[in-house]
Amino acid sequence: MKKLFLIVGIILISLTGSDAQSLSQAPSLKKVKWMNWDEGYSTAQQQEKVIMLDLYTDWCGWCKKMDRETFADAEIVEIINSYFIPIKLNPEKKDQKFIYKGMEVNSKQLLKLLSNETEVNYPAILFYFPDYNVVFTETGFQKPKSFKHLLKLYASHYEKLNAKAQE
Repeated sequence: MKKLFLIVGIILISLTGSDAQSLSQAPSLKKVKWMNWDEGYSTAQQQEKVIMLDLYTDWCGWCKKMDRETFADAEIVEIINSYFIPIKLNPEKKDQKFIYKGMEVNSKQLLKLLSNETEVNYPAILFYFPDYNVVFTETGFQKPKSFKHLLKLYASHYEKLNAKAQE
């Protein structure tokens, strides 16, 4: 009987330990605060922040993987929500209308204006500096570790631009 209690005790302890480990590895409860273009563009101008534009399509598997893995990473969520204005845009949706520099444009026109008519592959992230009218494009799936580095790089770049502008 003592052996049975010992075995049951060991099983319970091992289950409790694995549950604690799985809880510590659970995805972040915080989420990226995505905006639509009109709201995000206006907010970026008011707050003088960089727009991080996530370009995706409904058929893009790598886009969905970025949503599940990269944009679910707690540190990435924190960096994006603190330093950027995050906007999601599906350029293939034809029924959407947006305002860009006083013009009404659809999603494809907006992408053409922002990318200087350069073809973009999906997924793609555009870092748009509205104060300077500068756009940097990162294409392809971004693993969390490398994307954290990119986010920090663009946040730092913007701070340097602002410091030079204020000199």
